[in-house]
Order: sequence, then C-alpha cells, then structure tokens
Amino acid sequence: MEIAISLLCISDYDAVMELWNQCEGIGLSETDSRESIQSYLDRNPGRSPATRYLPVIYRDRRPIHTNGQRSCHFRLASP
Repeated sequence: MEIAISLLCISDYDAVMELWNQCEGIGLSETDSRESIQSYLDRNPGRSPATRYLPVIYRDRRPIHTNGQRSCHFRLASP
C-alpha cells in the first residue's frame, strides 16, 4: 500500500465525512458543515494536508492500478 500526502480540497468532503462518521469518539458539529469546511480551506490555503492510502494492484509483479481512499490529518482518524 502506498501513502500519498496532498492538500485537502472541498471535493474530498463526502469521503472525509464518511470516514469521520465511522470513527468512534469523533464528535461533529456545525463547524463540520460543507460551508464551514470550505470557509476554513479558503482562510488557510495550503494548510490542510490529507493522506491518501493507495492500495496497489499488481500483475506479474508490476503495479497496474491504484485506487485512492481519503482520510484527513485535521481529525486523526482511521476506520
């Protein structure tokens, strides 16, 4: 499995919310709305790293495909 770090963008919102909702102990509030997250990203450009776990599919010992799963460092979480 490969790990890539990139910047969180609003297009990641649904996947991030799905992850956060699966994690015990993470409380969500109105500050976690799409609009609030967009506002935070706009006010803090380049300061929201996201980790993408990229499972690699191999054929004949050569990587042929990756499929990204998103998580976020803002809430250190894993399902």
